[in-house]
Amino acid sequence: MKSIPEPQHVKTGVFIDASNLFWSMRANYSVDLKKFKEFLKERHSPVFYNYYACENRRPDASYIAQAKKQSMLLAYLERIGYTVVRKDLKHIGDITKCDMDVDIVMDMHALASEYDCIALVSGDSDFLLALKAFLALGKSIKIYSFKKFLAWELKEFVRRQHRCSYDVLDKYRAALQYTRT
Repeated sequence: MKSIPEPQHVKTGVFIDASNLFWSMRANYSVDLKKFKEFLKERHSPVFYNYYACENRRPDASYIAQAKKQSMLLAYLERIGYTVVRKDLKHIGDITKCDMDVDIVMDMHALASEYDCIALVSGDSDFLLALKAFLALGKSIKIYSFKKFLAWELKEFVRRQHRCSYDVLDKYRAALQYTRT
């Protein structure tokens, strides 16, 4: 990974793919999102923190407690300054489905005049085409992901661009891990 100076003075839009973060945390450690917000503030000049979450508003009996915890988490994130963008889970027979990638990219586009740097918290390769387009528009890009969940396509893209970098969250465990108080 190449090293570029952190764009601390550059207006940054933070886009967090909650689903990607959730599944990668299950294999690593739980990120304290309040600490993470401060972590991003130290490295960037965020103008907003958007957190994109799927919400189960019609949980069956076995998921009611889990859905309530998630609802409480989303309300907490709003209280500490995140803008939570919610999308209902779709229930198709026995399958539940929800994907926020397009919503994130549409907001990147709609909010593009407000920021100069994208801080994307996701390792999903589905974002590659959008990141290429925003780089062509003059935006800088910083990707945060856990190492095992950072798609090789994103790594290769970042390595070839001078206004792009990525950082793996694995190395910040001591600073970012959630600890129950």
